[in-house]
Amino acid sequence: MFCQNCGNEINEGIKFCPNCGNAIETIKNTANKNTVEIQGDFPVAQSKIPLELLEGEKLILQYNVAVISKLAANGILSLTNKRILIKKDSFGKASLKSAGLLTGALMSSVKVVPEIKLSNIATIQAATIRGQKSGAEIMTKDGYTHRIIFQSMKIGSKEPINIRDSFVALIQSAISKEN
Repeated sequence: MFCQNCGNEINEGIKFCPNCGNAIETIKNTANKNTVEIQGDFPVAQSKIPLELLEGEKLILQYNVAVISKLAANGILSLTNKRILIKKDSFGKASLKSAGLLTGALMSSVKVVPEIKLSNIATIQAATIRGQKSGAEIMTKDGYTHRIIFQSMKIGSKEPINIRDSFVALIQSAISKEN
């Protein structure tokens, strides 16, 4: 189990994260109230990294991202029909930074929340983050904002924006059905 605020691994049953002090019980209760899924027939996506999918879970897309807080961490975002998984990855971060695709410091010590359940997403929107037009902001029901930049090795490529737009639209459709 992980803290939704700082990404710190925590033991089951504790009420507050020992790292940041965030209330864990509130997050757990909010995330489990409803089941939200992305519906549709999607082509089978092959994972580039090891993933542990839940029963009935399907990989929809996977893409390189920068996870932004005060600092940035490079990672692989995996969207399934039930949740967003983010795995920190240092591969290629120097190349992305030197190509101007990542702004700010990239730190291996940056905590990344590894999972966001679709049922815990309040809103999601496309955003320009640190000057990058391929960003997305995800606001969770517990009040936390996740900032993600979809990135590509090809300078000037519109692919990250197109992937981001698909990502945002799929999640907006799923969470609108909940309301």
